[in-house]
This record gives sequence, structure tokens and C-alpha cells, in this order.
Amino acid sequence: MAQAEIGILGGSGLYSMKGLTDTHEVQLETPFGAPSDAYVLGTLAGRKVAFLAATGGGHRILPGELNFRANIHGFKQLGWSAFSPSRPSAR
Repeated sequence: MAQAEIGILGGSGLYSMKGLTDTHEVQLETPFGAPSDAYVLGTLAGRKVAFLAATGGGHRILPGELNFRANIHGFKQLGWSAFSPSRPSAR
């Protein structure tokens, strides 16, 4: 059974999403190395979601150092069928 239907790759504004319940963290290892951080799994609007802080907790990874393959593969390991990268809105 999939642990997550939807994967959300985001930043500091999403560390604590309003409405995200039943949360727990999952550490994964992939064929591409370790993802940026632990995945936060939970339920949002009745759907199983997995959230990953792209630059790690506390922004400890520079954007040019991101291991995108490990991050995406981790979402696949969790069983996601939809993926939503977030980005800051243009002002």
C-alpha cells in the first residue's frame, strides 16, 4: 500500500502546512544517495501526502547542491502518483 499519493517538494513556508494531520517522518536511502531531509508524511484534505524540504531543514543545502534524483526517487519509493513542486510566488 502506498504511503503517499501526492508528493510536495517545498521550502521553508511549508514546514508546517495548515490542515496536515497524522504526521510522522520517514528517512529513506535511494540508489542516488540520501534525499535532502526526512520526508514528512501525513493526511491533507483526506489524501495521503509526503512533504520534503528541498534544501533540508534550516536551509542547509545550497540550491546547486540538491540531489534531485534522490529526492524524486524517494517520492517514488513512497508510492506517489502526483507530484507538486512548490516555488515562491512572483511579487
